[in-house]
Amino acid sequence: MKKARFIILLCIISTLLCVSALAKTHKTDIVTVDTIEYTLEEEDRLSAELFVDEDGLYEVKLLSLSTSGNFAPKISIKVFDGNKEIYSFVTDKKRNIEGTEPESYGFLLGLFEGEYKLEIENLTKFSDVTFKLETTFTENENIETFGNSSFENASKLSLNEKYFGGAVMSDEVDYFGFDMPYDGVAYIQMYTPKAKFFTLYDSEKNEIGSIGIEIEEADKVYELRSGLAKGKYYISVQPDEDYSDALYTVEVNTTQGDFFEKEYNNAKVCAMPLESGKEYQGNIFGIHDIDNYTFTLSEKSNVTIDFTDTIASNDNHYKITLSSGDYKEEFEGGRVKKLLNLDKGTYHFTVKNLDKDSFTSMIYKIKLSSDKGFAENISEENKEEVGQFNDVSEEKWYYDELLEAKRLGLINGVGDNKYNPEENVTLAEIIAMAARIKNAKGGINTELTSSPVGKWYNSYITFAVNSGIIKPDDFESFEENATRAQVAYIFSNLFSDIDTEKNTIIPDVNKNTQYCDSIHKMYALGILKGGSDGLFRPEDKITRAEAAAILLRVHNS
Repeated sequence: MKKARFIILLCIISTLLCVSALAKTHKTDIVTVDTIEYTLEEEDRLSAELFVDEDGLYEVKLLSLSTSGNFAPKISIKVFDGNKEIYSFVTDKKRNIEGTEPESYGFLLGLFEGEYKLEIENLTKFSDVTFKLETTFTENENIETFGNSSFENASKLSLNEKYFGGAVMSDEVDYFGFDMPYDGVAYIQMYTPKAKFFTLYDSEKNEIGSIGIEIEEADKVYELRSGLAKGKYYISVQPDEDYSDALYTVEVNTTQGDFFEKEYNNAKVCAMPLESGKEYQGNIFGIHDIDNYTFTLSEKSNVTIDFTDTIASNDNHYKITLSSGDYKEEFEGGRVKKLLNLDKGTYHFTVKNLDKDSFTSMIYKIKLSSDKGFAENISEENKEEVGQFNDVSEEKWYYDELLEAKRLGLINGVGDNKYNPEENVTLAEIIAMAARIKNAKGGINTELTSSPVGKWYNSYITFAVNSGIIKPDDFESFEENATRAQVAYIFSNLFSDIDTEKNTIIPDVNKNTQYCDSIHKMYALGILKGGSDGLFRPEDKITRAEAAAILLRVHNS
């Protein structure tokens, strides 16, 4: 019996060795401009050395692909830089490129001077495969640099130049950097035949805006127009999860000017101040983009609103809202010209997309004029009127937000005119803040005060559970310090559900992150954003200063 088992095992090993021996690797050398016609037997592969003399774009077109049998032909092509695979595709995923037949394939890849290797493998089962490749090379310095997967290694873009890049893997992020030489507007153009996430950052890596958009037409160019101040900016490009075509181009053009919307202005707390009599140009792109402006009247005045739609269409594209306290005016247009008699106060002017299904890039112009002018230095008046916390200096990033939150009665100090901005906030304190907002904005009119017996926060917890802010079993202890993710969850329940499917890419937040949907919802509303490195850090504890800033944004949204 042992002898029989040994003979069977020997036969199996011999068979495997024979099959292995049938698979061969053929070697050849190719140049950057070449035509390769080859036949590979089943499981065979062709290994070709590629020598690149200068930086440029390497293009491969698969002109023909066939088998001698009745099997569907299938091959894979991989490009290696040393031992590192930098590009690959399989011919069962169509990648049609300009100049080829409808059923042919190809790719375009930026390569630097050096030595590379192509491996072409026959994946056709039970048959040989014959293919014909045409390779070309165009000298071009404008290609993404390898390793540009971080802000620090971002590929540098020169203005008015088109750059080529490719996202090989679904989790790859490519970063580009460019300098805005003056105040004005940046026109960022990206061409890609598939869905992409496109994000713009300022010099501190704070996110300015992010839009994911599916472009079905192969020749469609996506353009993001953002008013920017002079300085350094970054762009990141990331594919959708089911992305299959790596090629894209990106180009940045700029126009100098003082009167463009300054991003990021999607939330009221980030509203852009308007000057009386100046015409501003703005842009609405997609269903989530909202432009916020603000102005203050020092006395009762006549204000003229002159809003111009620059789209060559008779349809109404915009919803425009003017508000201040209990006062609210809404317009739909189009072209709007109104003369309003407004009381003294601070006003918010918002512009957003009227058609929820539209992804059209919509450019508009807006001019507000007052017979008595807009008030200036209102923030200085507020400082004297409201007073300042002794432990909050003007140099701190949260100074203005704490001042405004105090003026609105959203926060209180800890005694002795101090706020303790760097101390952590407990879950009970966050829930109490959310309860007060819900009570005030929802018109519930419940008397919310600290409980006279038991825990001080009992009445707030009861209100929060009854009004849907939290569930009874959400937290084991309300006296623990709150995390950033928990704060996102609590405050997000103050808002109705919104579509976040094409929302911001957050590097350290994925579908397995607790409260993932709430975090994305708060990003989409413009209430939360990442730190200077783009990360959200969901498990970090939150400070009293951060909580106040978020509370103010929630109040103004």
